[in-house]
Amino acid sequence: MQDAKKGAAGATTRVNSQSPGSGPPSKVGETRIQAQTKAEFTKEIQRLGALCESRTKELTMLKLQLRHASAGFASFAVVVQHLNAQVLQNNSFRIPKLSEELRKSQEEIEKARIAIEEYKNKIEELKQSHEKEIISLRKELEASHKKRTKESINEEYSLQLDSINEDHQAQQKELQQRYEALQQQHKQLHQQAREFQESVLSDTDAKIQWLSKKNADLQKEVESLNVVLEMRANQIQNLQHAKIELERKASVALSVLLSLLNYGCETNCKTMQHLVSQLLSDFTVEEELDRCKVKMQKMEARIEDLQELLNEKAKVQSKE
Repeated sequence: MQDAKKGAAGATTRVNSQSPGSGPPSKVGETRIQAQTKAEFTKEIQRLGALCESRTKELTMLKLQLRHASAGFASFAVVVQHLNAQVLQNNSFRIPKLSEELRKSQEEIEKARIAIEEYKNKIEELKQSHEKEIISLRKELEASHKKRTKESINEEYSLQLDSINEDHQAQQKELQQRYEALQQQHKQLHQQAREFQESVLSDTDAKIQWLSKKNADLQKEVESLNVVLEMRANQIQNLQHAKIELERKASVALSVLLSLLNYGCETNCKTMQHLVSQLLSDFTVEEELDRCKVKMQKMEARIEDLQELLNEKAKVQSKE
């Protein structure tokens, strides 16, 4: 039992010996450390289980020995009673040899009875000692398991947060590039409109033809933007439904997470990690929903600008 405590303490020391001051570990290194910690924790549980099984076998053997000794004692007592009855019925009771043998037999019976009582006391003491040690080891394992589970959840949350930040930065950069491209396109359209206004008086027919072509292109662009806007609206609706479903799952997952912390087993740890990953995915869904809303607002503003430009060009065409 002392070896089991030393083994558990050694496993805990190996986990805690990784200094946080050595710099932020890579994702591969953290995954490797978690796998090593789980393997050591599983190995320690298997070793303690084997130790408990061996102690249980020892108790079983002692019980069998006690049972055999009790049976032998009962048989021997029956034989002695039978011999005693025969001796009482026989006139040879006065023979010193038989009297001496009877005395020795009674002494052996008394010794056997005392030995059996000692065995019973030892077995009871061993049983109580084993139960106390098993309870102590179980408490130590539960405390260690809760601590490792908490550390694992914190590490997993940090990794998820870093990944979310990286994705957010990448998407923000992409939106910035698209915004700059739209600004450039707006400048080009503004320049084309100004050039068109300057050349209206000099080339009316060419201007009308160019305006018709530009009007058709703008109509196509408006239709394309309407299709994209409808797709975005459907996507936002789907994300809202997914958000409601994920919130429901998160509520169930939190209750399951609290119940799983009381059992202290490796499979529960995996389940908790899976549930935590589902909870963390809510942040990604909400961010995607916000981004889609921003994109829709920009597209609506773009459609309004194009509609105003079409109206202005239609007025110019009607005047001509």
